[in-house]
Amino acid sequence: MGSEDCIYNFLPGMLVYVKDVTKIWEDGVVTSVSKNKCTVAVTNKKETKEYLVNDILPRSEQCLQTVQSLTDLSPINQASVLCCLEERFADGQFYTNAGSTIVAVNPFRSVDHLYTLETVLAYHRHHEDVPHIYKVGNEAYTRLCRELGHINQCIIVSGESGSGKTVSAKHLLRYMTVVSNSLIDEKFKPRAKVCESIEQKILDSNPILEAFGNAVTQRNDNSSRFGKFIQLQFSRGGDMMGAEIKTYLLEKTRVVHQLQGEANFHIFYQIMESVCQSGDTVLGKLVQDMGKDTFKVLPVGKDIATNRDLQETLKAMTQIGIPETMQGEITKVLVAILFLCNVEIKPLEDELCQLLQEQEDRFLDTGFVDLEGASGMTETSLQQAGDLLGLQSSHMEQVLLYRHIESGGNKRRSVFVKPVPQREAYSRRDCLATVLYSRLFDWLVGFINTQIHGSGYDHTIGLLDIYGFEAFERNSLEQLCINYANEKLQQHYVKHFLKDLQKEYEEECIDWQHLTYNDNQPCLDILEGQPSVFGLLNEDVQLNRKTDTVHLCDRILQLSQTSSSYIKRPKNYMKIAGFTVSHYAGDVTYTGDGLSTKNRDNIPQELISMLRGSKNKFVSDLFNDFVTEEQQPGRTSKRKTVLGKFKTSLDSLMSSLQASDVHYIRCIKPNTHSVPHKFDRRYVMAQLTASGIIETVKISCLGYPVRIKYPMFLQRYGLLIRNARTPPQSETENTCDTDTLYDPLDALYRKQLDMVSVDSPKKRNNTPKRRLRRRAGLSSADHTRRCSAAVLTLQFGNCKGLTKQFGRSKLFLHQHQVDSLEKTRYDIISSKAAMIQGLWRRYIKCCRAKRQHQAASVIQSAWRKYRQHKHSTAVLKIQKTFRMYFARKRLRKIVATMKERKQKKEKTSWKPILDMRRTSPGTGRLSRSSERSDTSLDRSLEPECSSSNSNTSSPSVSKSETNVHSFTISTPRKSPKWRRSDRLNNKQNKNKENNVIIRANPKGRPDMSKYSPVKLLRSYSKLSATKRSNSSVAMDTGSEGHTHEDPDVSPRKKQKMADSSVQGAFHLQNGILTRRCIPKV
Repeated sequence: MGSEDCIYNFLPGMLVYVKDVTKIWEDGVVTSVSKNKCTVAVTNKKETKEYLVNDILPRSEQCLQTVQSLTDLSPINQASVLCCLEERFADGQFYTNAGSTIVAVNPFRSVDHLYTLETVLAYHRHHEDVPHIYKVGNEAYTRLCRELGHINQCIIVSGESGSGKTVSAKHLLRYMTVVSNSLIDEKFKPRAKVCESIEQKILDSNPILEAFGNAVTQRNDNSSRFGKFIQLQFSRGGDMMGAEIKTYLLEKTRVVHQLQGEANFHIFYQIMESVCQSGDTVLGKLVQDMGKDTFKVLPVGKDIATNRDLQETLKAMTQIGIPETMQGEITKVLVAILFLCNVEIKPLEDELCQLLQEQEDRFLDTGFVDLEGASGMTETSLQQAGDLLGLQSSHMEQVLLYRHIESGGNKRRSVFVKPVPQREAYSRRDCLATVLYSRLFDWLVGFINTQIHGSGYDHTIGLLDIYGFEAFERNSLEQLCINYANEKLQQHYVKHFLKDLQKEYEEECIDWQHLTYNDNQPCLDILEGQPSVFGLLNEDVQLNRKTDTVHLCDRILQLSQTSSSYIKRPKNYMKIAGFTVSHYAGDVTYTGDGLSTKNRDNIPQELISMLRGSKNKFVSDLFNDFVTEEQQPGRTSKRKTVLGKFKTSLDSLMSSLQASDVHYIRCIKPNTHSVPHKFDRRYVMAQLTASGIIETVKISCLGYPVRIKYPMFLQRYGLLIRNARTPPQSETENTCDTDTLYDPLDALYRKQLDMVSVDSPKKRNNTPKRRLRRRAGLSSADHTRRCSAAVLTLQFGNCKGLTKQFGRSKLFLHQHQVDSLEKTRYDIISSKAAMIQGLWRRYIKCCRAKRQHQAASVIQSAWRKYRQHKHSTAVLKIQKTFRMYFARKRLRKIVATMKERKQKKEKTSWKPILDMRRTSPGTGRLSRSSERSDTSLDRSLEPECSSSNSNTSSPSVSKSETNVHSFTISTPRKSPKWRRSDRLNNKQNKNKENNVIIRANPKGRPDMSKYSPVKLLRSYSKLSATKRSNSSVAMDTGSEGHTHEDPDVSPRKKQKMADSSVQGAFHLQNGILTRRCIPKV
């Protein structure tokens, strides 16, 4: 902007900003305008003063507190941006949009109300537009779920040390874990519990890494002394599967050396506070006796109460999965490092030294200190360190004061032991402490990664929290690496937002006015190019010789011949050799002393061998797989340096960033004293200028933040054409006018082709060209452009105002246009999804109704079959019952009839044979025959009834005894219960088969209750048959047996009686034994 144009722009009464020494810019009002000057009435100073036109900037009439985006400022300049941030900071609004970047000002006070769970859900579900870091997180998460652009996302949190990067990264991590878990439905509770476990472990890793990697510096009370890149792993559905943490360049030298006003890592103070409180233990008593101020590596600087709680760190370790025994081993290593750093060494000769003995004075930085009351401090410290590490103090002393020199080959190797000077002995002590701490830190990071690493993930979102730009009074290799990393990130930001964006506008033939910006590529070239600062430092290490600091710095300063503005000679170069580098954030002077030594990072092999042989298993495991530079197999003459390793890891990080969609959060530190409610304009303005935020705002305001190729645009938003109610129409006509719609677009496309042909001259080609004829109709490129124009016309109306956004191969859109297209697309997809859901529900309902109908038919058929079967069964049962009833009725009649016949027949055919007392009517013949039958039966039963009745003529036998075997006709007892015991009957039948004992009742008849009537009848029949057969045999032979013949019976009667005994049958009824005569056939 020329001076004359500025004069015409300024008019009396116009609101302006004028330059000021203290406040950078002051508010004022133009009172008069001259040729090259303007008279301005300064508002706050209440004075009128003339200012040059170049020192005046126009001021907006907006209320800056309500401006949420710096792109809404009118006009946009550094003064309006600075004042807007200051007024929002005073109003308690610490986040402001700057195009696609968020500017975050550190409040230096607790603002927990900005990070509640309700706020997280509001930005995730309701898409709040108020500036916040959650807005950047939601945009990254949404693009990952929608798979827009590069699917993998990355959020870079950058800024100076103390600007709030660590806190911002912590809140972003919490936001990602919450929103990824909020998508899980209630029915996936097991999966939700797994996600919650992973997310909780990721959150628990923060306190551990902060305790072991953060420290108090001159600029920040919780400064990250390492770079951290957290790669969150997600599935395609947006569920968090795990994470991976990568670290860069831990400042391990802080363990043994701290600058004035700085402190060691937080974990050492936490351990010391805990040990001092536990006075019951031996270690606690020892520390209390020694005093915690005696530890040299724990300087008491600022009284910081935060980050001193060991219980919080131990709780996080427990939740992450570190057992208590392992926590105890970690504590031992940390305390051993503190004791090790208290070991003092005194010189004896030039190349000889020894440990400081008792009752000797030692010279420290503060002067001579008497050891009275603390005698044997060195020996005690060495002994305690050895006990905690599982090493012998004598072995440790040997390794610290002597070095081993190997010579010869593999077959014949010699080892020489040589004492070392005091400086190298201290270097070995510090190397032992730093390598212990660095290996412990790497082990913690590796253990955390094993606990939170996910498998089967698809996409990632990276959170980069790297140390900020640093410039101290004394800067060494650590600050050089840190500032180099910030230069690389700044170059990526400049290249991504400023350089590539403007180049893309020019290549796509978009109307664009080129903007100037601060490009830090020359600074990177002087640091890592050829020749460069890194190259000279690495070369000094490769030469493997004693470093000449002055000569090294002179060689570095010679680089200024090519780029004099980026390498300068410091003012106190004669006192302290060094060089000054002009970084994007300011000039930093680096001291040459110690640069080459730190870059070499030489670790003596004796230290590693001693630690591997430790009796403490945890310490030995830390160094089992540790390989020094000398032990690497196949090592070439070129050894690796700290700068080389750091540059390799940083290049890998930049490759990951280039393959992702990057989102930036610029953290601003409002003042150098880290106090709340103070806004230092000069300090903030330097940060805004160095980070390029003002140029970013201008480009974001004038440019187009979204660039989409035509096929991708049509693929994503082409559904607007298919779902349009009416075809695209012109505003002036009711019918579709293709000329009005597409002619300006075709004219612009031809103009762009002509511009490309002019910019790129044709190469001469001797090959004869063949004239190609264009096919009738439109080409694919013309078709996609016209379809894209139709989409924009449907969405925004007239397409004439949008023709400037059409490039040769891409479509350039503002953010509000993309939001409008996304909303329309979402509505269409939602309506189609609702339609699909309705049809699907209808289909499911029809299928369910069909299945229910089929099931009902089957049930009805089965029920009918069951009822019919049950009815048929009942009918058959009833029929059977009736048949059985009638059959039984007929049977009863038949039985009754047969019984009557039988009774009639029995009256005529049965004769009583066993009743001696009965006097039945009839002829005397019948009575005599019955008497003879009874007499013969009595004789047959006589030997079996009783053995005592063999002598019947004994005079002592009573009348009742003589009639024991006689029968009576008196009525037996009612219904005798025959005892049927098969086992008893079988046993009796086997033992006494032919011997039946019949006891007589008192009345003179046998007791038949114990015998079966059938068996009894058989026995009677058998006995009778035996009697008859014996009598017949006796009569035939006349030699064997004795027959009891009745002399009154004739032979004819005897023959009849024998026949009747054979052919007859016995019958027992009502106590009367009868015999039925069966007639001969």
